[in-house]
Amino acid sequence: MKDVYPILVDKLKKNVEAWKKVAEGMDAGNFTILGARKLVQE
Repeated sequence: MKDVYPILVDKLKKNVEAWKKVAEGMDAGNFTILGARKLVQE
């Protein structure tokens, strides 16, 4: 079991990194959408 643990931790870290990138991408997309809406409204 002890030799499985580091692999699990590594996978978790990779998942967290992937989710951070997804979240950043979503934030960037939301800002783009908000910016476009403001341009349309003006």
